[in-house]
Amino acid sequence: MQENFDQELEDLLVGINKIKESASTNELHGKDSIVYPESYDYRSTGSNLNKLNMLTVRPEIVDADIIKILITTTFKYNPSLTTLTAGELSTLVKNTINQFDTDNLNGFDAIFRHSNLLKTIDAADGAILSNTTNIRLKKKLNGTVSVKCNAIIIILATQ
Repeated sequence: MQENFDQELEDLLVGINKIKESASTNELHGKDSIVYPESYDYRSTGSNLNKLNMLTVRPEIVDADIIKILITTTFKYNPSLTTLTAGELSTLVKNTINQFDTDNLNGFDAIFRHSNLLKTIDAADGAILSNTTNIRLKKKLNGTVSVKCNAIIIILATQ
């Protein structure tokens, strides 16, 4: 199916290019007329376009739904395996988390994977033995005072 569709699209594009070449080399006889090359079956253009009408894009603009990820992490390390101080390791872990955000979460429809973040923090330095990372989600809700509306707010909490 895909190969057939690709071939039809390629045939259509070849036909359109032939029409463009013809239009540039022949004088147009009217405001909306195009002189087709003799070898091109111009009657099939409409049916080919109808087959490809699923390529139409109708954009819909919606407000962005932004959820912020708040990260709190504590890590254990072996001081004999590194020359870095505790403060330098802490800065390294913060930079690692920021880089993880840049690499994995800065796009639309990005998926946050807790396990990947944990692995990235552990791999930041050979002296880091383990980490405990807590994730909280934050979403800003804008309310209007004196306007009656129905809203359901679900708060999931673990202790």
